Amino acid sequence: VTFGDLITKENIKDVWGTKSRDWSYEKERRMNVPLKADSVIQNGPNYFMPFQEIEDNFFMLKRVYVGYRCGKGILNIQNDVKGYPKRVEVIQTRPSFKSFKVVKQVNKKFWNWEECEKGKEDTLPAVRAVFG
Repeated sequence: VTFGDLITKENIKDVWGTKSRDWSYEKERRMNVPLKADSVIQNGPNYFMPFQEIEDNFFMLKRVYVGYRCGKGILNIQNDVKGYPKRVEVIQTRPSFKSFKVVKQVNKKFWNWEECEKGKEDTLPAVRAVFG
């Protein structure tokens, strides 16, 4: 039995809204958006909702937290969000050394500024900061 097999029409909202206390520091917001909504864009099997489509600006992109093994490159991500109406902060993260948390990588010499070839993530600066 897989996790997907345990999800039913009756329990989907409970499963979707459940989060471990260990991850509560993320302060994320989750929204249930009907896939037939006018502002939803389908790209193959994936659905997207552009951040600036809601008039009250409640759904505005403010920050992008980049995982320490993300090989896209922060400069590329900053370029991707350059056209947004408000400034979007891009932050390199890493696992905490002392607790079960993800924290900001303060030393920018360990940020993954450049794109990394797939499969070479172990060479990324942020990975080297964690594992040496």
